[in-house]
Amino acid sequence: MLENQVTDDVQKQFLRRTPIKLKQFARFLGDITNNEVDTLRIKALLSQVTKTRETCIEQEFKPTAKILNQLIKQLSMSSESLQTQKPLLIRLAKRLSDHASKLSQGIKPQKRVLKSVTSINNKQKISAKKPLSGVNTNIDTLDSKETKEVKNTVEIIEFSAIDAEFLEEAVIDLDSINDDLKALTDVKSDQIDSEISELDFLAQYHDRSYFIFLTSLEYQTPSELEHYNDLIDQLNSLGIECFNENRLVDCFEKSQVLDNSIIIAPLSSANDLKVLADEAIETKSAPLIFTANEDSQENRLKAIRNRGTGFVIEPLALSSLFDQVELSFDLNFETPSRILVMEDSKAQARYYEKVLQKGHFDIRVVNNPAILLEAIRGFDPETILMDMQMPESSGVELTQMIRQMPRYAHLPIIFLSAEENLRKQNQALMSGGTAFIVKPVQKEQLMFMARLYTQNFRALSPRIDINPDTNVSYPNKFKQIIASESARATRSNARLALVLIQLDDIEDLIQNSHFSFINNAVNQLTQILKKRLRQTDVIGHIDVNRLGVILTSGNKKNWTQVMQIIQEQFADLSFNLDQQPRLLSVSMGISEVERNFSAHQWLERSNQALEEAIQNGSSQINWLS
Repeated sequence: MLENQVTDDVQKQFLRRTPIKLKQFARFLGDITNNEVDTLRIKALLSQVTKTRETCIEQEFKPTAKILNQLIKQLSMSSESLQTQKPLLIRLAKRLSDHASKLSQGIKPQKRVLKSVTSINNKQKISAKKPLSGVNTNIDTLDSKETKEVKNTVEIIEFSAIDAEFLEEAVIDLDSINDDLKALTDVKSDQIDSEISELDFLAQYHDRSYFIFLTSLEYQTPSELEHYNDLIDQLNSLGIECFNENRLVDCFEKSQVLDNSIIIAPLSSANDLKVLADEAIETKSAPLIFTANEDSQENRLKAIRNRGTGFVIEPLALSSLFDQVELSFDLNFETPSRILVMEDSKAQARYYEKVLQKGHFDIRVVNNPAILLEAIRGFDPETILMDMQMPESSGVELTQMIRQMPRYAHLPIIFLSAEENLRKQNQALMSGGTAFIVKPVQKEQLMFMARLYTQNFRALSPRIDINPDTNVSYPNKFKQIIASESARATRSNARLALVLIQLDDIEDLIQNSHFSFINNAVNQLTQILKKRLRQTDVIGHIDVNRLGVILTSGNKKNWTQVMQIIQEQFADLSFNLDQQPRLLSVSMGISEVERNFSAHQWLERSNQALEEAIQNGSSQINWLS
């Protein structure tokens, strides 16, 4: 065993979480070396860096803590000063990535040892009388002759006590710095670590949930089992704790002792649930996500009938798995649901408040209808309880006002009224109400309705403009994005390209009514796009069967190479259709936006490029200029 190999269980737990943070910090540094410094993002990041540094000190990972201390010093500078530190930020990003790699392997980074330089002449010395800026200034201004004479090593002669901790590790390799400066012109955040494009999304789970996998040759083929184990390794490397069980019953028993656990199991194991009594099953709150190699109504119904809360098609991708987890598991469960009570009777309002306080709710009472709008904007409720009859304004009028604002178009509004006339109740619902409860309100009914609609709103609110299957924009929303990006390109003279993508066999699949198969194929293609593209690129639906991508930086050569890789990865996937393996391919049409181009012109040109690509055969990429 290596001397610096970590064996302590507490530190192993620490190692599952810290590399994620370090990679996020590295990516952030990559972002600000290519873009303007965002002071708000820096302020938000500083607290995370400080907390991570304190954890490293507590666990005695001092070299990593020192790097984070250096990062804190840099991020504490003004925006103008930080702009001049980009070469140093690149080095810090690389060192953070290196430490993250070592920590993820369970290796404790060691303190770097300064090499003593005693026999160099005056031309080989660089005086750093100014603590840090002096070092950077002298290095940046070296000409090629001086660079050669220094022979790749710089002796720090003088430095202040304040920067002693930083300079302790500042043996500078000039060849490395020259490489860094050269890379500064084209370094991209995704080049720092190609594996962290999904970490922001994944990291929200690692502190609050566990994954329990059913892995057994009784239910899986060797290749399926190997894929499950690979997925477990990926999750473990991201700091997400996973467990293996051989039977579904054991998975449920494990979930009883692990709060916020999620069960992943092959659909072939579903019959195991029959050995559990219905009463026992109903006490299990852990989400159960079934996986299958074919998307069919029969399989989906089987999953539902066996208490499945989610269904994912194999081969599993992390992003598609977490899309299902998000639907099954309330990520905001620790935050009370916000309910606004619009009731002019203070006695009635106090009653509602008293009932709801027994649930997990944050309640705001409004007795004056005239201030309702301001109260909504300030409180941002997830459900409104609306009295129907009030002086000055009726509940119906207030509901119509709320519905006129797109932000609140889907906000649940529950009417509370003694009105028994069915026609008037229907009129209230037609005005935009979500539900109607007749007074006197029963405690159990009020609690149930409040919980039901706030949970539904939380599940649906992030997905109003996106396709829940692919988690990308619907056509109307995506075309709005195309229009805004086209206008931005005109203003800033930015280079953008619009790619339209279509399955080569789409017409045959539609003719034979294989819509579930098409949906699965499009979902898998979307996952590849999310993984391969930059976060600044935009993915969306052009229509039911075609995807679009707005490429926000690069050139024709780069864009073509990336889309070719995506084509190849998709072509390597094996789908199942009518119990038979099926390979698919896609064709793409691409056009670059031109100055003063309308969104319609841009879209039409890309559409024409796609049509020509399809005419030329399968797996084509066609550019139209």
